[in-house]
Amino acid sequence: MVDPTKDPDPNTPGDNVADKYQVTINYVAAENGTVTGTTTKVVTLMDGDKYVAEAAITPGTEGVTITPTAGYKFSNWTNSDPATEFQAKGGETYTYTCLLYTSPSPRDVEE
Repeated sequence: MVDPTKDPDPNTPGDNVADKYQVTINYVAAENGTVTGTTTKVVTLMDGDKYVAEAAITPGTEGVTITPTAGYKFSNWTNSDPATEFQAKGGETYTYTCLLYTSPSPRDVEE
């Protein structure tokens, strides 16, 4: 049994940070490829040395590996690029989906 006075986050025992101050970032692949490595990360929202319920973060893709199926290439991430800063709200989960296209794509063919 988790002591709520010592660990305010019973869903992740031992991290001593309440969910309302953290966001979960997921990286997944749409069809025709895989995303491996760090596919889920938890980011603690901070303002200086204080926990906050909302903060600007840039998740990035460090540790994330995209492997397209043969004949496909990486196109883009849905919603926005993980390298772009956004305002995150504690307790939320954000998912970036890697889109892959067949090669050549319409972008690769000159008209």
